[in-house]
Amino acid sequence: MGMTTKEFGRQFGCSHPAVLKWESGQSRISPVLDAYLKLFMLDYLKTNNEEFREYFNKLKECMVLKKEKENNKPLEINIDELRVAI
Repeated sequence: MGMTTKEFGRQFGCSHPAVLKWESGQSRISPVLDAYLKLFMLDYLKTNNEEFREYFNKLKECMVLKKEKENNKPLEINIDELRVAI
């Protein structure tokens, strides 16, 4: 996306130090921001409606599972597998 960490923080409403902590693994992104970032990336990549719905439904299922602590795993979206024209 070509953003600096400061620009990224401004775009997503978080501080520059928070972004640095996420990058270094010192802290984790909140589930809400994690979901927003994934949807933002799908929009940024201009996915078609079918692909967007597929990944959104996976995200929705994951959010339901996150309510149970033993299933608190982040949704993984492999951007390389998306077949879209940028």
